[in-house]
Amino acid sequence: QLFWSIRCADPAGEIARFNIPEGTFNRRQLSLDFAIGLGACPMQVLRLETAAIAESWRFRYVGTLVMHKLSIERVSS
Repeated sequence: QLFWSIRCADPAGEIARFNIPEGTFNRRQLSLDFAIGLGACPMQVLRLETAAIAESWRFRYVGTLVMHKLSIERVSS
């Protein structure tokens, strides 16, 4: 399973996880709402990760992911 992870750099910890659905989708819009407390995490890290563990390089996870217009927006509260 492929997912985006938004983590706090210091103090370390996961803020949100966005699972990418398996399959082929044509121009599908996906979104996730998350909140970071004021002053709780001054620097965040966005990473594309997988939960799959390959026991050998012969059986590694392969495929293609194409994303258009990836954005993180601040929403006024």
